[in-house]
Amino acid sequence: MFVEEASWLARTLADLPLRRGDAVLDVGASTAAYRTGTQPHITRQIVDPLRERGLVYRTLDAKTGPGVDVVADLTAGREAVARAVGERFPLVLCTNVLTHVTDPHAAAAGLRELVAPGGYLVVTTPQSFRRTTDPLDNGLRPAPAELAALVRGGDPALQVVKSASLRIDSPAQYRSVLGRPSWQRLAGRWVPLPGVAEAVRRRVPAWRWRESCVVLRRG
Repeated sequence: MFVEEASWLARTLADLPLRRGDAVLDVGASTAAYRTGTQPHITRQIVDPLRERGLVYRTLDAKTGPGVDVVADLTAGREAVARAVGERFPLVLCTNVLTHVTDPHAAAAGLRELVAPGGYLVVTTPQSFRRTTDPLDNGLRPAPAELAALVRGGDPALQVVKSASLRIDSPAQYRSVLGRPSWQRLAGRWVPLPGVAEAVRRRVPAWRWRESCVVLRRG
């Protein structure tokens, strides 16, 4: 999770009308060690504030590990996901997951099964970013409107209440290794650019990476 994304999420979640005791499901949350050690801003800006409001924070991931409450594959089908989880939630978070699954449409269908009536679904994914391999990269790089359409899947009960395209300014997200190409999406194809191209991108604000974010509510 980008630090800019965490800040946007913190502000957005603070404004949602959730009640003490409501359960939150973080889909693709990884392990507790990842949330507290590798990316501590996740715990500091997302998890801790939710718990301080009296919300019950629960996690789902495709792999087992300490801090993973439910193990499920979002692409396994709507009924399989519903059976694995067993309930619906007032708030479902899914950050930077849809670009790392084999079938983002199937995963979006699984997400829709998890949102309770009147509940919120918050989804983010890179709008532009180099190719990654953790665990795979399906090439999905949607603008906010495209992400919202994918997540809704034509479901009229899900309505967009907020969206944003965040600019990623953190220098740590731009590498400049000459001997390591940066595979980037151009005209629908992955093209290997010299690693130094990312240093150029960082110096031009209009060319920096961006993150798509959407909030939907089930009526």
